[in-house]
Order: sequence, then C-alpha cells, then structure tokens
Amino acid sequence: MAVVRAIAWHLRVGGVWRALPAGMPPWRTVYGWLRRWQGLGLFEQMMRDLARLR
Repeated sequence: MAVVRAIAWHLRVGGVWRALPAGMPPWRTVYGWLRRWQGLGLFEQMMRDLARLR
C-alpha cells in the first residue's frame, strides 16, 4: 500500500522521483514497482478500474 500511495503522490505532485517525501519507501523501490506494473499492463488496468469507481 505504501508503494501505491507514493506513486499517487508522485503523479499528483510531479517532479523527480528522488523528491519523494520522508516516510515513503525509497524512490528506487517505488519506481521499480511502477515500471514492473507498467510492463505487465497492470498499472493501466488499475487506472481504468479507478476511473470506473468515480
């Protein structure tokens, strides 16, 4: 859940990955998970599912 929260923060605020605030997982961990999920098509599916909930 912390990785998802960090990705959401990054998407909302923008900027560089290294700027993740204290208390979030290391930026390389967050970025690595995002890249894996993108490669598998899971991130796009999560975004579609979230859009349907609105």
